[in-house]
Amino acid sequence: KTLGKAVRVQVKEKNMKILAVDDDAVALELLGACLSQGGYQNHELTASPLDALRILRDKARDFDCILLDISMPKKDGIELCADIRKLDRYRHTPILMITKHAEQEKVELAFAKGATDYITKPIDPFEVTTRIRLAERLVRERQAAVDSYVALQNAALDSSLSATIKQTKTSGQTLDRKSTRLNSSHL
Repeated sequence: KTLGKAVRVQVKEKNMKILAVDDDAVALELLGACLSQGGYQNHELTASPLDALRILRDKARDFDCILLDISMPKKDGIELCADIRKLDRYRHTPILMITKHAEQEKVELAFAKGATDYITKPIDPFEVTTRIRLAERLVRERQAAVDSYVALQNAALDSSLSATIKQTKTSGQTLDRKSTRLNSSHL
């Protein structure tokens, strides 16, 4: 039994890139710790919704998952979520809202503006890593679907191209025969 003893578990580092936005410095630090402990070392933290938009508009950076606090000054997480969904690169990126709101109305509004899921405050490390794992699964499944679609499109294009080449060769041979006959008849 390990009751009462801290157990260190070796967690494999994950490649998912995560942006977390929360104006509460303590909550943001706790989120960062939860992500690191869960093996998500590749994360960026910011306290400003406006900085978050600037970061997300930067083409050199790309995130697989975004965590947003609902209650923030200047621009709340729900508005920020709607703004993020307007960016083509992030139309389908999982966005998890962080809320102390037990109000159903706020959560429903967040979903209506594009949220994928939510995490409640006070922050529970188990809940954070579980929700992130679910978001990670969504990212993998979406990528598999895109890869499959691209493969099907490429196969259809290859087939069409092969048929066109075959038809061109056949047409070319027919033209060669006609040309030979025409040249023979003029001799």
